[in-house]
Amino acid sequence: MPAYMQTSDVVRAALTDAAAILAPDRSDIVQLLRLVLDEPQTYLDTYPASDYLCSDQGDLARSGLLDMLHGDEFGIGPALLAHFDWKDDVETIQPALEALESCPDGLTWDWYPDFASQTEENSSHTVEIAEDFRAETGDRCLALDVALIAIHVGDSYHLGFCPASHAERVVSLLCQAGYDGANIEQSTERDS
Repeated sequence: MPAYMQTSDVVRAALTDAAAILAPDRSDIVQLLRLVLDEPQTYLDTYPASDYLCSDQGDLARSGLLDMLHGDEFGIGPALLAHFDWKDDVETIQPALEALESCPDGLTWDWYPDFASQTEENSSHTVEIAEDFRAETGDRCLALDVALIAIHVGDSYHLGFCPASHAERVVSLLCQAGYDGANIEQSTERDS
């Protein structure tokens, strides 16, 4: 069995625990995660494109969990994570976040048009404006006891929501699972 199909016990436990936090009450995701962890060849036979860019131990399970939380390839849904390229702008990020099943009901977007207009006026600063937008969204979520979580993979990232009380734990689990990084999106003033 290729290394990317093998998953260490530490990564297995971290992915399972992270999925429980990010996808509560989603037995469809739990079943697929068990399949990729316990029967990786069956998983690949069923979802042949799943091993795209997989090369290191645990890669199949890590990428599989992200795919499951997106729901794209599996026809499951609704989505719990949204995927973005490092250079995506707020016009791409905001509607994708709002469409997530886990987006907090109390999160209003009345402040969003100001960010969108900043992007139009400062198109050379799109990445910085998107970072500010994610921090502002994260701060507003934390005020609702929800955290906006970022999972970094290469030059892209995935965003999703979880209860604020579990945010530090899920970030720690995602890092233990071997993702390039994970963090709670928030302004630096809140970090101190």
